[in-house]
Amino acid sequence: FFVNVLGRKGEGQLHSKSFGAMLSWISKLSAHQKRMWKIGGSVVIFGAAFKYGYFQLSRGLVVDGMEKNHVAAKKHLAKAKQFAQWSEKDRHSRLPPLTDDQKSQLREYLDMVAEKQFGESRPR
Repeated sequence: FFVNVLGRKGEGQLHSKSFGAMLSWISKLSAHQKRMWKIGGSVVIFGAAFKYGYFQLSRGLVVDGMEKNHVAAKKHLAKAKQFAQWSEKDRHSRLPPLTDDQKSQLREYLDMVAEKQFGESRPR
């Protein structure tokens, strides 16, 4: 379509006639062919506009839904953290701390369970 784009004179520049040359084929079409091109172009433009609008709508719905889920999840997380803190305080207030002998027995038991269930042993 571009006339003399890479020619020696005016290298890389377009002649003013090149745009007209590109559209000269339209004037050679019959009325029926022009109408068909208009219909086809309208369908393509309408389809692109519809796709853009649908994308924006669906994107908005997804973003709004994700934002609502995020807010609800943050509230739930805050409640869970608060409950965990209360639970830890309650647990520590009810039980006396473990003695050194009890701690070593607990470690041995947990090592034995881990070795039997998972085949893992901790270095001692």
